[in-house]
Amino acid sequence: MKKSERGAYSRECRKSQDCLKKIEIKEIVSADAKTISQLKKFFPKWGKKGLAEKKLKKTLDGKNFRFAALLNGKLIAHVKITPKKDAHSHVAEVTSLFVLPKCRRAGVATKLILAAEKKMPKKIEILTLWADPKNGGAIKLYKKIGFKKYGFLKNASKKGKKYSDGCLLQKNI
Repeated sequence: MKKSERGAYSRECRKSQDCLKKIEIKEIVSADAKTISQLKKFFPKWGKKGLAEKKLKKTLDGKNFRFAALLNGKLIAHVKITPKKDAHSHVAEVTSLFVLPKCRRAGVATKLILAAEKKMPKKIEILTLWADPKNGGAIKLYKKIGFKKYGFLKNASKKGKKYSDGCLLQKNI
């Protein structure tokens, strides 16, 4: 995404609270060309041959749920929620949440997660997620919308040889 585009988003996202009324939350239920194109811009690594289509196929096959926040038809935020299986099929995990940096702290993530939560199948009773304990802003957001800390996972993720811990949160829906 070009810097000029991010600046335009920022102006639109931060003009006023009326901005939230303009944001459309859309469940991604088809792999239309426009959705794929916007997701590739949003996640540059998805530009690799067929990766966006492969990821969306899992969504279309019901293996996860994806929701997008659109402002004037342009993607500004995305959340992926993955249901667990078997004895844990009443639980789903927020496995990805991303808001364009210039649109953060404007209520977009709150609106997106709450809307996604309402569209979860009835069998989903609990949402879980983990956040980096150093990311106080994210933890504050999750607690504000009803998530409660239930644990801490040492070395929750690994990039290369570097580990990061995880603050575990859950919400009954």
